Amino acid sequence: MGVAPKTSTCEKFLMMSIVTQLVLLLSLLVREYAHKYLK
Repeated sequence: MGVAPKTSTCEKFLMMSIVTQLVLLLSLLVREYAHKYLK
């Protein structure tokens, strides 16, 4: 327990970055769909 805290923080940072990238991709897709269907 707590042998390598650096790896845990790095993994958390990687997870956060991946989640943020997925959210950005989803937001872009929603924007494109909104522009297509709302027009």
